[in-house]
Amino acid sequence: MQTGGALKGGNLRYSAPTSAGKSPVAEILALKRVLQTKRKAIFILPIVSVAQEKMFSLKVMYSGLGLTVGGFMGAQTPPVAFRE
Repeated sequence: MQTGGALKGGNLRYSAPTSAGKSPVAEILALKRVLQTKRKAIFILPIVSVAQEKMFSLKVMYSGLGLTVGGFMGAQTPPVAFRE
């Protein structure tokens, strides 16, 4: 598998069939980047219910790492902490 610069913060184009694991790859790369750089990451999802479900699952998975997971969906204004 060729990763190019993805593991060093570069871009990655990953094409795979439905249910082939694209989302976990994105989550792992985002987590790695957040832990290395101490910066924020954002996931953009197409449906509010999917976004809420992802937010809650990430909160559970990453709470032990001391990471804060939040979300804003629909027409909500981003929280102040996200805009900083």
